[in-house]
Amino acid sequence: MGRKLKGKSIQSKGLKGALIRHQTKEQTQAKLLKNAEISNENKLNKIKSMKTSKKSKQNNKLHGNKGISKGLMPFLNEDKVLLIGEGDFTFAKSLILQNYLIPENLIATSFDSYEELILKYPNVDEVLKELKEFGVKIIHQVDATNLPLTLKLIQNSKQKKSK
Repeated sequence: MGRKLKGKSIQSKGLKGALIRHQTKEQTQAKLLKNAEISNENKLNKIKSMKTSKKSKQNNKLHGNKGISKGLMPFLNEDKVLLIGEGDFTFAKSLILQNYLIPENLIATSFDSYEELILKYPNVDEVLKELKEFGVKIIHQVDATNLPLTLKLIQNSKQKKSK
């Protein structure tokens, strides 16, 4: 024969069983109410944090980005930079307009010919004229998989021997 369990049995008969069932029902309802309150508080806190972050972003825009620094620049202002595969050359233009580079130190290339660029991009002609006025070197029909040939680079004797 098994021994009696020490815990309260929900299946008790009579007044004792009714009291136990009532107490467990109240405990589960209290837990459910507590969980509902916690979830409501979490939702309110989340909404408040989203509102404050929007306000802080707007304040940063209004007061300028005094505390915010620019992102990591992998090159210096006076470094020479080669841009391979510029589509409509707007990235090169933005680098110059935002003073990230000296225009003479930028070389922008495209895979397409000048005529193909004009057919693909409607405003590329204006962008190219602006870049040339700034002094940016622009090269068309550059294949990135074979740079020495398309850029007409001269190989030294060590490079020729390694092939």
